[in-house]
Amino acid sequence: MNSTKRGLFTAIALAFLTLGGAAIYTACIPDGDSKAQLRAKRVTTRDELIGGPVALGEIGDYILENDQIRVVIEDVGYASGSGLFGGSLIDADLIHQNAKGDIFGGNGKDTFGEFFPAYFLEMLDPEEIEVINDGSDGKAAIVEVRGRGGEFVTMLRFINQAMINSYDAELGKVIQGVPADSDGEPLVTFSVRYILEPGARHVRVESTLENVSDSELTFPDRGIVSTIQSFMGIDLSGFSVPLGGVLGFGKLNSLFVPEIGYDLRWGLEDTYRTPIELPAFPGKITDFIGSSNTNGTNYGFIAGASEERNFVNNKSDIYGDTGPVDMLLLFYASGFGGVLTHDMPATLAPNETFTFTNYLIVGEGDVASLVDEALAIREIDTQRVAGRVVDDLSGEPVGENVSVLIYRAREDVSDPATNGCTVDGEGFEAKKPLVYSQAFTNKEGMFDFRLPTGHYCYRTRDRGRPLSDYVHFEVANKEVILKPEAKAYATIQARIVDQNGTPVPAKIMLVGTHEHREGMLKRHFLFDLEAGEPWRTTDMIPDTEDPATRKYLEAIDYASADGMVTMHARPNTYDVYFSRGTEYELVKREGVQLEPGKIKRLQISLERQMNPKGYLSGDFHMHARGSIDSGLDFNSRVVSIAAEGVEVVASTDHNHVSDYRPYIYRNELHPWLNSVVGVELTTFEFGHFNAFPLDYEVGSVNGGAVPWQRLPPQKIFDELRSHGAVSEEDTIIQINHPRDSILGYFGQYNVDPFTTEVTLPFQEASGQDKLIATLSTSSGNAYMRDCRKEDVDCRGDKDFESTFSWDFDAIEIFNGKHLEQLRHYRIPYGAGEWPEEVSSKIIETVCTDEFADELETYCDDNGIDTDACEHPLDGHSIDDWCSFDLDELHARYGKGDVMCDGDEVAFAGALDDWYNLLNYPRSFVRGDDMNPGEPVYKRYTATGNSDSHTDGKPEFRQPGSPRNYFYVGHDDPAQMQPAELARALKERRNIVTNGPFAAMKIADAGVGEEIKVDAGTVSIEVTVRAVDWVGADRFRIVANGEPTEIDDDETPTEYEFELDENGEFTTTVSVDIEKDTWFVLEVEGDNSMFPVYTPQEIPQVNFEAAIGSLAGSFGFGGSVEGLSPTEVFPLTPFAFTNPIWVVYDQGADTDGEFTPPAPPHRSCSQNQFQPGALLSADDFNKKKLRLDAVQMPFEVKPHKHTPFERAPGAQRDVRILFENWHTH
Repeated sequence: MNSTKRGLFTAIALAFLTLGGAAIYTACIPDGDSKAQLRAKRVTTRDELIGGPVALGEIGDYILENDQIRVVIEDVGYASGSGLFGGSLIDADLIHQNAKGDIFGGNGKDTFGEFFPAYFLEMLDPEEIEVINDGSDGKAAIVEVRGRGGEFVTMLRFINQAMINSYDAELGKVIQGVPADSDGEPLVTFSVRYILEPGARHVRVESTLENVSDSELTFPDRGIVSTIQSFMGIDLSGFSVPLGGVLGFGKLNSLFVPEIGYDLRWGLEDTYRTPIELPAFPGKITDFIGSSNTNGTNYGFIAGASEERNFVNNKSDIYGDTGPVDMLLLFYASGFGGVLTHDMPATLAPNETFTFTNYLIVGEGDVASLVDEALAIREIDTQRVAGRVVDDLSGEPVGENVSVLIYRAREDVSDPATNGCTVDGEGFEAKKPLVYSQAFTNKEGMFDFRLPTGHYCYRTRDRGRPLSDYVHFEVANKEVILKPEAKAYATIQARIVDQNGTPVPAKIMLVGTHEHREGMLKRHFLFDLEAGEPWRTTDMIPDTEDPATRKYLEAIDYASADGMVTMHARPNTYDVYFSRGTEYELVKREGVQLEPGKIKRLQISLERQMNPKGYLSGDFHMHARGSIDSGLDFNSRVVSIAAEGVEVVASTDHNHVSDYRPYIYRNELHPWLNSVVGVELTTFEFGHFNAFPLDYEVGSVNGGAVPWQRLPPQKIFDELRSHGAVSEEDTIIQINHPRDSILGYFGQYNVDPFTTEVTLPFQEASGQDKLIATLSTSSGNAYMRDCRKEDVDCRGDKDFESTFSWDFDAIEIFNGKHLEQLRHYRIPYGAGEWPEEVSSKIIETVCTDEFADELETYCDDNGIDTDACEHPLDGHSIDDWCSFDLDELHARYGKGDVMCDGDEVAFAGALDDWYNLLNYPRSFVRGDDMNPGEPVYKRYTATGNSDSHTDGKPEFRQPGSPRNYFYVGHDDPAQMQPAELARALKERRNIVTNGPFAAMKIADAGVGEEIKVDAGTVSIEVTVRAVDWVGADRFRIVANGEPTEIDDDETPTEYEFELDENGEFTTTVSVDIEKDTWFVLEVEGDNSMFPVYTPQEIPQVNFEAAIGSLAGSFGFGGSVEGLSPTEVFPLTPFAFTNPIWVVYDQGADTDGEFTPPAPPHRSCSQNQFQPGALLSADDFNKKKLRLDAVQMPFEVKPHKHTPFERAPGAQRDVRILFENWHTH
């Protein structure tokens, strides 16, 4: 089309758009019957349900609907999805034509997760639900949920009770070492009304607390607050108890907040840079929270106006310019967020109530549809804004789902109309327009929304298109017609075949070179997260003038069974890579130029260079749309897995049983990929447990997932096994990420990182430590038994006993990219390597703690008054009076020593945990066995899994990295039966790797097997294979938990080698043994696996920064800089095997069975680490690589223990609960 015709076409289109404005606006209204009945009722048949990609509604739940929207409130009981209790809003959708359900459920477009009000850290545990008004009178339809308080975090039960007064918080019992419970009569009851008005696209949520006691209640409890203030030194004056909600919009929705747009991660963290003091909390202040997706239904949230009880507005002296509809977004991660909207009054008299109101909005997919409703609720005058987006190269309309981003023009300039859409400065200092809203185009490229008067800017964004420039527009007293252009994209098409010419699933990667911007964060110039652009991962090589050090991954995509892939990308010159997992070569096409509006075509052949005979590769921890924190379509899920060369996958969504097999066959991937049904049973604070192979229940909203709420681990394991697809015995129970913050099973149940013993910390402590441990313990029947009760059996004679169970089969040792979580953290510095800021901190602490007498002598010798004789000593450095110096530090703290925090390992690792489990028998296995008898030696299988939640997005975990090689005796995934997988894992015939294949044999015994020997020298045949882009160059043999000498050079416990031209290396090493010994092979390399498997470039959510100045008050705080595991690093090759057990009877050991080595227990303590009386000093020095530990002179978290602490080295903030609950 020439320019004249294009201009005429645009003019005609805009004329129709202007004249037919009402018609265009009507087109945005759902295509349902406008006379649909306003009603509230209990669901009695499945065809009444909403339905959709993640719908959870079931018969017995409650539905509210009008002519615009429908929502479902879950019935009383436990949640069927991600939450704890029923009574929450779990489904929401617009009214759609032809969306009536059938016997299988509704046919809607629900993409919602869950919403429930939050009363500090209390939620409503429903006891009854009532339809207050069914809507038949034409008035609002109302459903009310009533009940008592229930904690979603039991470890803060006492603190929560003290804040919200839900139950009698008995401080006297806590002081005596008795954890708080919720068994008594409530002092406060809770109710929630979900109200749907005629014609509304929102639900009004009225949350009420009522004092049902006989006395006036204070919020927080004055008596307990007084004690906390005096005991912990916290100033709670002016503190009011916050109220709000938990927003589970889910990963199908991209959250949007004005001013930070889609950049919730860094937008929130950047706000944490400003310290906030009590009674305020850190977070993002906003008057609107929205979301968007391209599925047709999205969600927003606003606070009801309150002049007196708005949480933010009541702290305007701290927050600054605020209003009665503002709220505080505390966090948002993995589809869940927490928001504070109101605060409690200081007191409630008997029978007095307090109600706060918020609104949940249902939209059409874009943010603008939510903003329209929010502005209408607040009765703000608006004008219509409409337009059509065209491609800047062709002039044609762009089609649907192109984003039109709306910004508030800058107010710090003299003339917003002239320069309100300019950008000055860069990075954190940049002054620019503030993102406000977003709209999608329809199939004709048109958009339509409303805005209040003011100066604005717009930009356009779409996948593969460069982000357009800011363009100014003004909204005044009439409607506005915009004419945006979207920059053209380039296209690359590729056909990928194997060495035989057969099309194969594979991955394509575009790698570009970014400009050199010294000192600038990549997110400040390489991509715009606020606008919704994706993170673009770099190679993590330090940037120089050399372009080879400035590589980044522009985009990836996958070819399915036909080997075809088409990508849109920003026009540029790229190196294009093609891969198919770790068994295939990596093909690179250099300098491929992609031009706007043009298609580049490539034909690629990938050779399979490694195929371990008899082994299949598997990933046993995988997520898709069944998980609230994934949202990934099942078709995309299986394509990405197959393209990464994984042959067997276990589907393990959070509390949702999914079956990938129909999608594998639908996409014709069965020659390459097989699947078993599984689940990741996800508790709120007791751990994550995978189970597979399971049955899939057709017709169940969650596939037959088992309930877990308030159940101890053993009951959970038994229930999971009862759903096994093969048999109970052949159902694998796998402990996932056991040392994860808060949600790691080992960490939460206090499994000792040296001895593997399980204790309840509050029963082992004394004095103030006992009180703190009792305040901070998780509690309830799921976590501990109350042995004081007559009907409760226990093993020992203590008042309480852990419910921990050892009755599982496998442990996920290697999770995703987390190389840093494999081992107990060691001191990283040797003599001459300590950073000055770290060594000076240690020297200062040692001097003040241990050399006070030297300070006193120095003061006496220099005539310094006793009152002034304390560190820091005015006018004198610490070197003046303390003899402990850098040489002493080097002598005391050796490189490679395990680092301790107080009496515990600072940062425990799962690989060392597993080695310790292999060393010791268990005093019991089943958690409910009260008479266990003789100790049992249970052999646990080690696994490694990607825990992937996306289709390989580079900033997250890629499927198949790491993966497992399990031995079944054949190489055909299509022929594998679930029983074969179960047997292989039960028999520990499994190898864990993110790249190399590693195997070993001792005579005829392979990995997972046992062999008897007569001689004290064992010959171990080691085999390593790797494709060239993966590589490997050294291995270790671990014997009974310790690296053993296998070479005669400067590193005798490490064997260095080179792979041959076929990528293989084989050798035999001899090891002397003196008793029964188990062996594990570890293999490493130094190659960066970029761009196939990307670096760990994004650290965990920095909630420590969020605490800011509250660290000293609430005891959160952070690690000493330089003395915590590095969270960002390139991904390098690592593999390890399961053990071979060698029985070598000597001396008194003549039973012919393997006797676990059970080395003397080691521990961290207030004193220097002691390895155990049975180890000589010479033995100790030999074993120092793994067994030594060092007691740092200060707590790694530089603060006193508080009720908010959980495990040493772990994030303490309760917000980490939501981050970690669903990202694993």
